[in-house]
Amino acid sequence: FAWAEGRPAMDWSEIHSLSRIYPTRIELEGAEAQRAEAIAARLTEIEEQWNAGTFEGDEEDADAECDRLSEELEKLTHGYDPADVSRAGVIAFWDGDSVRFEKGVVRGKTERHLQSKRRRCTKASKLSNAWPRWIDNQGASV
Repeated sequence: FAWAEGRPAMDWSEIHSLSRIYPTRIELEGAEAQRAEAIAARLTEIEEQWNAGTFEGDEEDADAECDRLSEELEKLTHGYDPADVSRAGVIAFWDGDSVRFEKGVVRGKTERHLQSKRRRCTKASKLSNAWPRWIDNQGASV
């Protein structure tokens, strides 16, 4: 992505006002296409063995292998268009006790306005020696 930003909390009204890009289906060729076909065949094989009761291993083994293969297939067959990535970014923020990432965010006129507003508020806060407002993990001011 073209840019990244970290925040203590997400302003959901702001994020919903911005544009987004999303991964799209990628047409595979050569070795990648063969790998995708092999993964799909193995997933079908696991499903058929499981349904027939002939899968060698337990349910956790089957689930783990299917999850791993499905994730690999998703990474092979879906991705962001390079032209879109050059104008989009990612915002990282605290969400409870973990960090969450909002990917594919595209800044526009609204974002430039909000950045300008943040700069003015920051300057005013520094001039007045006001303490910053702390935000708890639920997004409420404390």
